[in-house]
Amino acid sequence: MHHVGESHVSVTAVGNEVLYMSAPPEFLGNLRSSYGQLFGFSFRVASMEGVQVNRGDIIFEGEDGLQVSTRLNAQNNPVPSTAFQSYIFRLHEDPSLGWEPMVRGFDFQKLLNNLKSIKIRMIFAPQGTGLLENVFIESAIFDPSSPLGVPWVEECTCPEPYTGNHCEQCNRGYKRQSGVDDKFGQ
Repeated sequence: MHHVGESHVSVTAVGNEVLYMSAPPEFLGNLRSSYGQLFGFSFRVASMEGVQVNRGDIIFEGEDGLQVSTRLNAQNNPVPSTAFQSYIFRLHEDPSLGWEPMVRGFDFQKLLNNLKSIKIRMIFAPQGTGLLENVFIESAIFDPSSPLGVPWVEECTCPEPYTGNHCEQCNRGYKRQSGVDDKFGQ
């Protein structure tokens, strides 16, 4: 539910159900340039009674069932309270960041390469209410005409057979090896 004149959305559970807010399309797709960057939002609950955090509070889902999740209070974030608080998560595989299951850097980047959904748990207690606002994700879009650079995005010089921003395509006169279905293969 979006409250007219207010900048937050809220969800209230009727019983013990776990409800999530899903990110809109502009937060999905190829977000490989978000690797190592920040995802965040402001959140509060209506009441502290019975509040509990769990492993699946924040879920990022990619293609082929690839997914990582974490607790709301991971990465030194607070337990929800009745006042809006900021929650910030680094999108990186470092085990100290709390993403589960643990994945390799390649797999975290693969997940962000075709991000299918981001889910934020909204209910942390029976018949609870969660309020969410100011959701953001740091990312970059390639614009060759822009004089501004983004320091965290790699700039590749591709070997002869490859082309593209990340050397992900075959150069003119070359083709993919037949029989390779994995787009991250040869």
